[in-house]
Amino acid sequence: MKKTKSKEELLCYYMNLPYSIKIIPDESGLYFAEIEELPGCMTQGDTKKDVLEKIEEAKRGWLTIAIKKGIEIPLPEELRQYSGKFLVRLPKYLHRRLAAQSKKEGISLNQLIVSLLTEKITTSEIMQKIQTAIRTEIKTEIFAKWEEKEVTMKDYDLSKIPGFFIKEIKKYYDVGSIKIGGLKKQFKQNTYE
Repeated sequence: MKKTKSKEELLCYYMNLPYSIKIIPDESGLYFAEIEELPGCMTQGDTKKDVLEKIEEAKRGWLTIAIKKGIEIPLPEELRQYSGKFLVRLPKYLHRRLAAQSKKEGISLNQLIVSLLTEKITTSEIMQKIQTAIRTEIKTEIFAKWEEKEVTMKDYDLSKIPGFFIKEIKKYYDVGSIKIGGLKKQFKQNTYE
């Protein structure tokens, strides 16, 4: 007969797992922390030490509620295992186009798909970093002006974003020329939806 763990034993087990903690400093000197695998598990602190202590408290609270309510608790990313294989269903026309492109490039269909997926996920990660930097910049400027009673949200001019956007891309990644049009369109779609 298999013994079931008590709620306290489960809490102890999950508290000792190596969850990913992301710490982000902001311009005001505070630190924001979140556990990426536990949605909504986040906190803020005055110092790195303070935010690390608070995120442990937040993790304990998150896990306690999840255990109490019977919510499935995700494992840390570090413990998840990936085989490197998965099945993808796609329309026949897309399969045909991918096969033609792989033949044209002289590579296998698998190599082409891995290359395309890598390019897409990298682009997505770049966009997320840039959007986070832009949001932080906008919030910092808006809050600074609000404190000075100079501006309301509807008075804020977003026209400087394209220049800042390009500066952020160049800061994170070694890029040559950048076509602003397509990136601005993608930025607007991802940021303001």
